[in-house]
Amino acid sequence: MLKLILQVDEQGFDLRAQVVKILPVGGRMAKKLESVAVQFLNLDREMIELLSKKIRDIEREMRYREIYPEDG
Repeated sequence: MLKLILQVDEQGFDLRAQVVKILPVGGRMAKKLESVAVQFLNLDREMIELLSKKIRDIEREMRYREIYPEDG
């Protein structure tokens, strides 16, 4: 089990997680980085709603940058 602090905007949240998968990263940073997937173990309803909103905001921003790359 991992103890994590997830930073969302200016606020930190203490979470517990377990590693689900570790994958190598390609490219020039391959020797220094790994991609790690974790499963959060103690998410409450408020945290789930906050993370869902942040994910939607990121997806919206990515779509905007695809449509208007000169603004990004």
